[in-house]
Amino acid sequence: MKKVWSLLMAITLLMGTFPALAADSNKDKAMFTDRDLSGEYDLSTAVIVNLTGAESTGAAVAWEGNVCRIMSAGTYLVNGEWNGTLSVAAGKQDKVQLVLQNASIHSSGPAALVIESADKVFVTLAEESVNVLEATGAAEKTDLGTVDGVIFSKADLVLNGSGALAVSGAAHGIVCKDDLKITGGEIVIQAARHGLEANDSIRIGGGTLTVTAGSDGLHTDGDDEDAEKGGILMQDGELIIRAGDDGIHAETSVTVAGGAVQILQSYEGIEGKQIYIMDGDVFIIAEDDALNTSAGTEKGMEFGPMGGGMPDGNPFDKGEKDTQNPFGGWNNDRETQRSWGGRMNRGGAGGEGAQEGVLLSISGGTVTLQSGSDGLDSNGDLAISGGFITISGPTRNGEVPIDYNGTGLISGGTVMATGVGTMMLQGFDDASAQSTTIQMLNRMHQAGETITIADEAGQVLASFTPANAYQLVIFSIEGVAEGVHLTLRCGEETQTVVNGSSSVYGGNGDRNFGGPQQERGNHGGRW
Repeated sequence: MKKVWSLLMAITLLMGTFPALAADSNKDKAMFTDRDLSGEYDLSTAVIVNLTGAESTGAAVAWEGNVCRIMSAGTYLVNGEWNGTLSVAAGKQDKVQLVLQNASIHSSGPAALVIESADKVFVTLAEESVNVLEATGAAEKTDLGTVDGVIFSKADLVLNGSGALAVSGAAHGIVCKDDLKITGGEIVIQAARHGLEANDSIRIGGGTLTVTAGSDGLHTDGDDEDAEKGGILMQDGELIIRAGDDGIHAETSVTVAGGAVQILQSYEGIEGKQIYIMDGDVFIIAEDDALNTSAGTEKGMEFGPMGGGMPDGNPFDKGEKDTQNPFGGWNNDRETQRSWGGRMNRGGAGGEGAQEGVLLSISGGTVTLQSGSDGLDSNGDLAISGGFITISGPTRNGEVPIDYNGTGLISGGTVMATGVGTMMLQGFDDASAQSTTIQMLNRMHQAGETITIADEAGQVLASFTPANAYQLVIFSIEGVAEGVHLTLRCGEETQTVVNGSSSVYGGNGDRNFGGPQQERGNHGGRW
């Protein structure tokens, strides 16, 4: 019954936040319109805006000191260099398309591009163009509210096309008070605070987005009057994040339905009330939890800016995808940051009370996690029904690869996880349809010592190479029956184990709590 309830809850929550994903064949069109995705424009009807010459071919463009203001619907081809701010102040029903064709805008204020009013604005990156938006000023209170992003929009905002865009700022990178969508282009964001911030949703449907942020890489605030707002969707494309705080932080849900997500530096990798990984490739390096679901997502809290300056170098040169700190001398002292509020009470290993409506669900894709604390951490329920999941877990006792406060069910997919100790240890619930094995090894193994699991015929069923040292292995492999003998090889150490059982060595002796039919205590054998 627990398994059925978790599945029903997952479907209900998913439909509430991103309803179209429940109807898979129509999800692209519901999340993105054809115009969102196309990046096309009609040059024959476009108004030409030459920033260098402070001139245009249309009457709807006004030049007011260091502000170039567009005031009506239409397509505007923007090129040249401008020391000031490009602004859109169109009607509430107007759709405006800004085609950036080698445009370079530098502002000494908080924003280089401001959308004051419109129904929807498309920022289209023209093919083979390189565009730059830079703002060096701090956040500023104005009639529009607090302007605190290099791109600041009060209307729905879409970035599409096939060109390149570099965004750098002393506050946030892109801020949208409605829905923010990215469907194309090569976009590089360097921001002292959040990389992308939106109220209603962030949706990525294509392109390559590289974010270096002092606080969260992607961040949504949600709407106090509408509980369904505040979601983040990764549908397609490539997302690369180096963050001083959370890689991705949503007030409600985070959904990965395709594409590739690489979080190469973070305190927590992905955090939200619900996390759904349905497809795609997810790779996370986290100082604390890699995937964390919680009802308390610290709305409005930020850790940046942390001092120092922006990272040096060409923003289009991604370099090697390593884990080096890009922030130079910035203060990343987490003990200090925890004292600012919110970080001290995230909910511990299960048994402290499940939070209502909180769910971590993985049903497909490839998920690779490297965590300093928990790999999978749900302050509510955990449900695994598909995918290939590997967790290079914590290297200190008291932290565990898998942690949940409600139900923890596995019915499909493959999970391989490592850790070092048995304190607060969890496997999956007895009600799970798939067996889980937990095995303590005879010695500590170093990072890079490959783990392989083979059947009695010697056929390798699963393998992975942990990035952290380990002495504990947890695995659950789809299609492998409970009770069969398996060979577990970790580096040069080999053990024969029975699938669905666990043997933990230490002062507490041996305990068996690995399979769905084992007598193993609450939530899969918590100590």
